[in-house]
Amino acid sequence: MRYLFLCLFTGWFANLNAQEDSDRLWEEGSLSLNDFKGISYGDSSHSSHLHFELQYSRESKKVARTSIIYMKVNASMQPKLSWLHQVSDSTKALRYPQLQFNTVELYARKLQKEFHQAHEDYDHELQYQRYWSMLQQQLSQIAMETKKGKDEAEMRYWEQRITKELEANSVGLPQFTTVPALNVGLRIGAGAAMPFGNLGDKFSPLRSLQLAADFSFHKFFVDMHLSIGSTSLRTDFLESSDRFSSNSSLNRRTHNINMGYEIFEDGPHSLTPFIGYSLMGIEGNLEAYNSTIGYQASNYFIEQSSGLNLGLHHNFDLYAFKSSIGGTFSKGPYATKHGFTTSLWMGYYQDREWGGITLNLAFCYRMSFEKQKVKSSSKPKL
Repeated sequence: MRYLFLCLFTGWFANLNAQEDSDRLWEEGSLSLNDFKGISYGDSSHSSHLHFELQYSRESKKVARTSIIYMKVNASMQPKLSWLHQVSDSTKALRYPQLQFNTVELYARKLQKEFHQAHEDYDHELQYQRYWSMLQQQLSQIAMETKKGKDEAEMRYWEQRITKELEANSVGLPQFTTVPALNVGLRIGAGAAMPFGNLGDKFSPLRSLQLAADFSFHKFFVDMHLSIGSTSLRTDFLESSDRFSSNSSLNRRTHNINMGYEIFEDGPHSLTPFIGYSLMGIEGNLEAYNSTIGYQASNYFIEQSSGLNLGLHHNFDLYAFKSSIGGTFSKGPYATKHGFTTSLWMGYYQDREWGGITLNLAFCYRMSFEKQKVKSSSKPKL
């Protein structure tokens, strides 16, 4: 029990200490006496010291199925390294440090705006160093002209100037929304089909390799789909037939063109019903009966039996787009995503000799490419 209490106390103390050591952001409000926890330099001629930082970090924000990487800039101060010397009037004592902190925030906004206008080969660190140097020069000028907060007229001038510049540079992180763009996908997988009707009376279940290319824009979808597989004549059909004497494997292929519209999307999942046109051919060597010479091996072929498809695609993305978006967030690089597509559809076929329905199921790996575009509000607020 004593050990448990010691662990809890240690954890509480460590958490409290971490909170005290943490940086204090500008957007948390005006400075107060509690924000200055450092120790002054004794008889220092300085009335205050603000230990500030201008930092940027690489952030990620998810919009729909897209992860957008961007740079975020913060202005902060460190309470434990900042101090006030001989405070008699808190309002007066905090006035000059607040002016300094507002100036740091101003350059944080200017740097954030600069990062928003970056392109893909932009050197963030180089621009950071440039703005850091400009900030130091600005603070030195303010310190000299205000005599470190002691010149009342200059203090009023710089407070008004920095406040106006803050209002004019009210740029923050944009509100991201995706812009429709062309998506190109490639699929490969396996499938099976169960024939019904006239086809089902004669052919066994079909097995196939699935190859497809698809194109989508916004929610509209078009794909070109090739299915290559094998089937065979049913045993009961052979027994009742006087035309064929043996059951050999037959090759089957279908060419499909489908169009669809996405009706549902939730995270990595999406559903797209589709309708399309299909051509099916079945061919192979069978021992067929000839009235002149009896049974002989011959090529058996159903030529381009026309069909109609009606079905549903279910897409599941393994992971989202990973792309670095720069500039005004209107353009980005080509991005990729990987996932699986499960397709269920019914095909109706009709030929001079054969006809019927196939119920099809396919499971494919899908990789897609997209020129990712993102737009943001023109003046997002902090």
